[in-house]
Amino acid sequence: MNKAFTFIEVTISLVILAAVIVGFFQSFDIAINANYRASQQLIATNVARALMAEIMAKDFTDPDEDTTVLGPEINEDRLGISGDPFDDVDDYHVYMDNPTNLEGVALLGGVDASLNPLPNYGNFYREVTLNWVDSNMNPVAAITDYKRIRVEVTGPSVKPVVLMEVKTR
Repeated sequence: MNKAFTFIEVTISLVILAAVIVGFFQSFDIAINANYRASQQLIATNVARALMAEIMAKDFTDPDEDTTVLGPEINEDRLGISGDPFDDVDDYHVYMDNPTNLEGVALLGGVDASLNPLPNYGNFYREVTLNWVDSNMNPVAAITDYKRIRVEVTGPSVKPVVLMEVKTR
């Protein structure tokens, strides 16, 4: 009788131990997935910051000609691959890129303004919009001394990252 009782105790103990081990490994899986999502979110944020810094380093107005329309002038692209590079902030209006078709060049990853690869760029997409705004940052149709720049980066497993800044004359 004692041997059968001991066998039942061992069996129950093994079942409990197995349940604990399964739960332990599931928590590892959850932690690994959370870490991956956090790292992807950080990459998306850094990609957005890099593009915003690139834009903010440009002139408020085109140094070559006085334009009133937001967007690149004829024969301009961001990197100067098929024309002149962007030379003022509003050239980035409605700019979009992705890692497989950046400025018409097939790439494994994105590049910065100096054609340096962006590490771990993966499947992130960047989009820029600009608006004329008044001194209270309200969108206006008229030309003002303020341009609001909005950079959005989206990608797999991340919430969209949106950065907004204002460039002044």
